[in-house]
Amino acid sequence: MSTPPLERLQHDLDLIKAALPADFPYDRGSLALSAAAALCGVPFALRAVPGWDGPMLALLLAGVAAMVVAYGRWMRRARSERGNRPRRWSCARDEIVAGAIAVAALAVYAVLTRWLAEGANGWNFRAWRTELAGPVLFAFGAGMLALGVARPERRSFLGWGLALLSIGLAMPWIPSRAAFWAVGGVALTLGGLLSTLILWRQLREWEGAHAGD
Repeated sequence: MSTPPLERLQHDLDLIKAALPADFPYDRGSLALSAAAALCGVPFALRAVPGWDGPMLALLLAGVAAMVVAYGRWMRRARSERGNRPRRWSCARDEIVAGAIAVAALAVYAVLTRWLAEGANGWNFRAWRTELAGPVLFAFGAGMLALGVARPERRSFLGWGLALLSIGLAMPWIPSRAAFWAVGGVALTLGGLLSTLILWRQLREWEGAHAGD
């Protein structure tokens, strides 16, 4: 006797569920942090408004500080729950190490670039734009895009990667710092919201697939 359609469907769903990763490296805390990071693009963009640079910078720094505190708490929770969610902890730890290496390399590159520029034509907005900001933003954006394409669990990197890459490509045509605040803030907000949306969808699918676990 042939297998009833409902049993075949349940069997197929069980196979799909078994093929999915048992542990997704992000959770609702990651979703909140992604949304908060995207919203930080708003005061970044508003720095372009005359007279708003100081207040918006203070608001931006306060937001970043709050995110650092929240991320530290998320990391402590991920570490304490690593027995149940080992992949979340291992991925978070890898991202911390990779981020620290990237920041250190950026610092060295920035110091070297400024030193060379001051010895040539001086350090000004044009030198900062063409020799530091543009190449760095393009490289970081390309790297995040590559990670987002290569690793399904990191699809949420695509929004941030597109934002950084587009800013890097636009840098030669950005005439002033105020224009950079405006263009960069808008791109980061839109890219961050896109990443948050992708992460929300992935998290929803993973939670639905593992609802009975």
